[in-house]
Amino acid sequence: ELQEKYTGLQNYNWEELYTLVSQSCRAAIPTPADIAKGYGRNYKKEGIQYSHMAGGSIYKLEALLKIVLMVAIFPKGEALKMIALLHECLKALNGFITYFKQSPLK
Repeated sequence: ELQEKYTGLQNYNWEELYTLVSQSCRAAIPTPADIAKGYGRNYKKEGIQYSHMAGGSIYKLEALLKIVLMVAIFPKGEALKMIALLHECLKALNGFITYFKQSPLK
């Protein structure tokens, strides 16, 4: 049923698709965990460092989505919406980093 919805999936074997999905999960899942871990440390320097690591994961996810666009696995409109959402996440994360830099924590 997934292949029927996204016609581009028919051109790829499940191992290739699984690899992209797996890499995407490995990029997306640690993002909020890194933010929480950094904030929970109560040290400004570590909080900023972990927030930047979360940003790196967002950029990795964006790169994976661009690969999905290049190989036409997923509908272009949906992938572009996801990329736009990632850019919003990056803006929010950069705002958080700025807030964190100005916080009274050491």
